[in-house]
Amino acid sequence: LGDSKRDVSEYTSEAFLNSHYTTIMHNSALDSILCAPLIVDLAIFAELFDRVRIRPVDSNALSPASFDSAPSSDFCRMHSVLSVLGFFMKIPLTPPGEPVINALNRQRGCIDNMLRALVGLPPENHLLLSSKIGAPLK
Repeated sequence: LGDSKRDVSEYTSEAFLNSHYTTIMHNSALDSILCAPLIVDLAIFAELFDRVRIRPVDSNALSPASFDSAPSSDFCRMHSVLSVLGFFMKIPLTPPGEPVINALNRQRGCIDNMLRALVGLPPENHLLLSSKIGAPLK
């Protein structure tokens, strides 16, 4: 604690009769206080995704019975580099062969889709699930 950051934000907008309205804000806050909620979220997601086990299945054999009868050795963990958490990083790290995604909305969408997949909902866009576990899905 004690690492205080200051910034000045200036916003200018056009007003009536082509005049300009400028707002200047001075902000001061402790870095450690600002990042604490992000660190808590990061820890919760990292722990959640560490518990995830995925079993690649043949798309022709998708039946409830096939999930129950599979040996636990068929399940694999997500890659140890949890690129799905790139949303929380300034420079996201990815496993070899996975594309680096720097777009904030796509990073957040990846987290949303991973959570949707965990509860059995279809993804809303590109999940890239095969690269998250380090092995191609069959």
